[in-house]
Amino acid sequence: MQDKLSDWLQKQGFVGEDSSVHHVRTGENNSVFEVLDNENEFVLKLNRKGSEVEKRLSKEADVLRFLEDHNLQTAQLTFFDSDTELGSVLIQEYIGERDIDYGELSGEQIKSLTSTLSSLHSISIDKYNSFFNKDAKSEVSASEYFMDHVDTVEAIWKSYTELTEPEAEIKDLFKKGLEILKNIESDETFKRSFCHMDFINNMRATDDEIYLVDWELARPEMPEY
Repeated sequence: MQDKLSDWLQKQGFVGEDSSVHHVRTGENNSVFEVLDNENEFVLKLNRKGSEVEKRLSKEADVLRFLEDHNLQTAQLTFFDSDTELGSVLIQEYIGERDIDYGELSGEQIKSLTSTLSSLHSISIDKYNSFFNKDAKSEVSASEYFMDHVDTVEAIWKSYTELTEPEAEIKDLFKKGLEILKNIESDETFKRSFCHMDFINNMRATDDEIYLVDWELARPEMPEY
Protein backbone atom coordinates (compact mmCIF):
# COMPACT_ATOMS: atom_id res chain seq x y z
CA MET A 1 0.00 0.00 0.00
CA GLN A 2 2.89 2.38 0.73
CA ASP A 3 4.09 2.12 -2.89
CA LYS A 4 0.58 2.79 -4.23
CA LEU A 5 0.23 5.82 -1.96
CA SER A 6 3.65 7.10 -2.94
CA ASP A 7 2.80 6.82 -6.66
CA TRP A 8 -0.57 8.49 -6.12
CA LEU A 9 0.96 11.37 -4.13
CA GLN A 10 3.54 11.98 -6.85
CA LYS A 11 0.87 11.95 -9.58
CA GLN A 12 -1.11 14.53 -7.60
CA GLY A 13 1.98 16.72 -7.29
CA PHE A 14 2.01 16.62 -3.49
CA VAL A 15 5.51 15.17 -3.17
CA GLY A 16 8.66 14.64 -5.20
CA GLU A 17 10.39 11.45 -6.29
CA ASP A 18 12.61 11.42 -3.18
CA SER A 19 9.63 11.29 -0.82
CA SER A 20 8.73 8.27 1.32
CA VAL A 21 5.58 6.84 2.90
CA HIS A 22 5.64 4.87 6.16
CA HIS A 23 2.76 2.90 7.69
CA VAL A 24 2.06 4.03 11.27
CA ARG A 25 -0.97 2.00 12.28
CA THR A 26 -4.28 0.57 11.12
CA GLY A 27 -7.11 1.24 13.51
CA GLU A 28 -10.84 0.76 13.71
CA ASN A 29 -11.59 3.70 11.44
CA ASN A 30 -8.67 4.12 9.05
CA SER A 31 -5.06 3.42 8.18
CA VAL A 32 -2.52 6.10 9.09
CA PHE A 33 0.70 6.85 7.21
CA GLU A 34 3.56 9.29 7.69
CA VAL A 35 4.66 11.08 4.52
CA LEU A 36 8.18 12.54 4.32
CA ASP A 37 9.08 14.97 1.52
CA ASN A 38 12.39 16.80 1.98
CA GLU A 39 11.89 18.79 5.19
CA ASN A 40 8.10 18.49 5.12
CA GLU A 41 6.14 15.89 7.10
CA PHE A 42 2.45 15.03 6.74
CA VAL A 43 -0.02 12.55 8.17
CA LEU A 44 -2.17 10.71 5.64
CA LYS A 45 -5.34 8.89 6.69
CA LEU A 46 -6.95 6.41 4.34
CA ASN A 47 -10.36 4.73 4.33
CA ARG A 48 -10.89 1.99 1.79
CA LYS A 49 -13.65 2.50 -0.75
CA GLY A 50 -16.95 1.18 0.53
CA SER A 51 -15.76 1.22 4.13
CA GLU A 52 -18.55 1.58 6.68
CA VAL A 53 -16.53 4.27 8.47
CA GLU A 54 -15.77 6.24 5.30
CA LYS A 55 -18.08 9.05 6.39
CA ARG A 56 -16.06 9.60 9.57
CA LEU A 57 -13.06 10.82 7.59
CA SER A 58 -15.29 13.20 5.67
CA LYS A 59 -16.70 14.44 8.98
CA GLU A 60 -13.19 15.05 10.32
CA ALA A 61 -12.28 17.04 7.20
CA ASP A 62 -15.38 19.20 7.66
CA VAL A 63 -14.55 19.81 11.33
CA LEU A 64 -10.98 20.81 10.48
CA ARG A 65 -12.29 23.31 7.91
CA PHE A 66 -14.72 24.62 10.52
CA LEU A 67 -11.92 25.10 13.05
CA GLU A 68 -9.61 26.97 10.66
CA ASP A 69 -11.10 30.33 11.64
CA HIS A 70 -10.87 29.69 15.40
CA ASN A 71 -7.10 29.53 15.97
CA LEU A 72 -7.17 26.19 17.80
CA GLN A 73 -4.11 24.05 18.40
CA THR A 74 -4.81 21.29 15.92
CA ALA A 75 -3.12 19.78 12.87
CA GLN A 76 -4.24 21.83 9.88
CA LEU A 77 -6.03 20.16 6.98
CA THR A 78 -3.96 20.05 3.78
CA PHE A 79 -6.14 17.96 1.49
CA PHE A 80 -9.26 15.80 1.48
CA ASP A 81 -10.94 13.80 -1.27
CA SER A 82 -13.59 11.18 -0.61
CA ASP A 83 -13.37 9.65 -4.09
CA THR A 84 -9.78 8.84 -5.02
CA GLU A 85 -8.75 5.58 -6.67
CA LEU A 86 -7.53 4.39 -3.25
CA GLY A 87 -10.55 5.50 -1.18
CA SER A 88 -11.08 8.53 1.05
CA VAL A 89 -7.80 10.35 1.66
CA LEU A 90 -7.17 13.03 4.29
CA ILE A 91 -3.78 14.75 4.54
CA GLN A 92 -2.83 17.09 7.37
CA GLU A 93 0.26 18.56 8.92
CA TYR A 94 2.38 16.26 11.06
CA ILE A 95 2.20 16.85 14.84
CA GLY A 96 4.39 14.44 16.79
CA GLU A 97 4.58 10.70 16.41
CA ARG A 98 2.62 9.51 19.43
CA ASP A 99 -0.34 10.34 21.63
CA ILE A 100 0.57 11.79 25.01
CA ASP A 101 -1.15 10.77 28.25
CA TYR A 102 -2.66 13.42 30.51
CA GLY A 103 -0.37 12.34 33.35
CA GLU A 104 2.68 13.21 31.24
CA LEU A 105 1.72 16.86 30.75
CA SER A 106 3.90 19.60 32.19
CA GLY A 107 2.43 22.69 33.82
CA GLU A 108 2.88 24.73 30.63
CA GLN A 109 1.30 22.00 28.55
CA ILE A 110 -1.73 21.89 30.86
CA LYS A 111 -2.09 25.66 30.38
CA SER A 112 -1.94 25.13 26.60
CA LEU A 113 -4.58 22.40 26.75
CA THR A 114 -6.82 24.49 28.99
CA SER A 115 -6.57 27.42 26.58
CA THR A 116 -7.43 25.21 23.61
CA LEU A 117 -10.46 23.65 25.31
CA SER A 118 -11.65 27.08 26.47
CA SER A 119 -11.45 28.40 22.90
CA LEU A 120 -13.20 25.31 21.56
CA HIS A 121 -16.07 25.51 24.03
CA SER A 122 -16.47 29.23 23.31
CA ILE A 123 -17.47 28.56 19.70
CA SER A 124 -21.15 29.38 19.47
CA ILE A 125 -23.66 26.72 18.49
CA ASP A 126 -25.05 29.24 15.96
CA LYS A 127 -21.72 29.14 14.11
CA TYR A 128 -21.79 25.35 14.21
CA ASN A 129 -25.34 25.26 12.84
CA SER A 130 -24.50 27.73 10.08
CA PHE A 131 -21.41 25.82 8.93
CA PHE A 132 -22.86 22.29 9.13
CA ASN A 133 -26.44 23.23 8.22
CA LYS A 134 -27.73 21.83 11.50
CA ASP A 135 -30.32 22.98 14.02
CA ALA A 136 -28.61 21.98 17.27
CA LYS A 137 -29.78 23.76 20.42
CA SER A 138 -27.34 25.60 22.65
CA GLU A 139 -29.43 24.65 25.68
CA VAL A 140 -31.51 21.51 26.15
CA SER A 141 -33.69 20.08 28.88
CA ALA A 142 -32.64 16.95 30.71
CA SER A 143 -35.39 15.04 28.90
CA GLU A 144 -34.16 16.18 25.48
CA TYR A 145 -30.55 15.51 26.39
CA PHE A 146 -31.10 11.93 27.47
CA MET A 147 -33.45 11.16 24.57
CA ASP A 148 -30.67 12.27 22.20
CA HIS A 149 -28.57 9.44 23.64
CA VAL A 150 -31.17 6.66 23.45
CA ASP A 151 -30.25 5.72 19.87
CA THR A 152 -26.56 5.58 20.80
CA VAL A 153 -27.24 3.33 23.79
CA GLU A 154 -29.43 1.02 21.71
CA ALA A 155 -26.78 0.81 18.96
CA ILE A 156 -24.09 -0.13 21.49
CA TRP A 157 -26.38 -2.76 23.00
CA LYS A 158 -27.10 -4.20 19.55
CA SER A 159 -23.38 -4.50 18.78
CA TYR A 160 -22.79 -6.14 22.16
CA THR A 161 -25.57 -8.71 21.74
CA GLU A 162 -24.28 -9.61 18.28
CA LEU A 163 -21.03 -10.69 19.89
CA THR A 164 -22.42 -12.53 22.88
CA GLU A 165 -25.67 -13.67 24.48
CA PRO A 166 -26.19 -11.68 27.72
CA GLU A 167 -27.67 -13.35 30.75
CA ALA A 168 -31.37 -12.78 31.39
CA GLU A 169 -30.59 -10.59 34.41
CA ILE A 170 -28.41 -8.28 32.33
CA LYS A 171 -31.06 -8.06 29.61
CA ASP A 172 -33.64 -7.11 32.22
CA LEU A 173 -31.39 -4.45 33.75
CA PHE A 174 -30.72 -2.95 30.32
CA LYS A 175 -34.43 -2.76 29.45
CA LYS A 176 -35.24 -1.13 32.78
CA GLY A 177 -32.38 1.35 32.42
CA LEU A 178 -33.42 2.25 28.88
CA GLU A 179 -37.00 2.90 30.02
CA ILE A 180 -35.71 5.19 32.77
CA LEU A 181 -33.63 7.06 30.19
CA LYS A 182 -36.62 7.47 27.86
CA ASN A 183 -38.92 8.71 30.61
CA ILE A 184 -36.76 11.21 32.47
CA GLU A 185 -38.73 14.37 33.18
CA SER A 186 -36.90 17.36 34.55
CA ASP A 187 -36.96 21.15 34.25
CA GLU A 188 -33.17 21.20 34.57
CA THR A 189 -31.38 22.43 31.45
CA PHE A 190 -27.88 21.80 30.13
CA LYS A 191 -25.79 24.23 28.12
CA ARG A 192 -23.97 22.71 25.19
CA SER A 193 -20.73 23.70 23.46
CA PHE A 194 -18.79 22.38 20.52
CA CYS A 195 -16.70 19.53 21.96
CA HIS A 196 -13.95 17.20 20.73
CA MET A 197 -15.51 14.19 22.52
CA ASP A 198 -12.28 12.16 22.80
CA PHE A 199 -9.51 14.65 23.50
CA ILE A 200 -8.00 12.75 26.43
CA ASN A 201 -6.88 10.03 23.97
CA ASN A 202 -5.85 12.36 21.15
CA MET A 203 -3.30 14.86 22.42
CA ARG A 204 0.04 15.53 20.76
CA ALA A 205 2.85 17.61 22.26
CA THR A 206 5.39 19.94 20.70
CA ASP A 207 7.52 21.52 23.42
CA ASP A 208 5.05 23.38 25.67
CA GLU A 209 2.14 23.32 23.22
CA ILE A 210 -0.59 20.67 23.14
CA TYR A 211 -2.41 19.89 19.91
CA LEU A 212 -5.68 17.97 19.59
CA VAL A 213 -6.05 15.47 16.73
CA ASP A 214 -8.70 13.06 15.40
CA TRP A 215 -11.87 15.17 15.28
CA GLU A 216 -14.34 12.74 13.69
CA LEU A 217 -16.47 12.51 16.86
CA ALA A 218 -16.68 16.28 17.49
CA ARG A 219 -20.18 17.67 18.04
CA PRO A 220 -22.24 19.91 20.35
CA GLU A 221 -22.25 18.39 23.82
CA MET A 222 -21.97 19.38 27.47
CA PRO A 223 -18.38 20.60 27.96
CA GLU A 224 -18.28 18.72 31.27
CA TYR A 225 -18.52 15.51 29.22
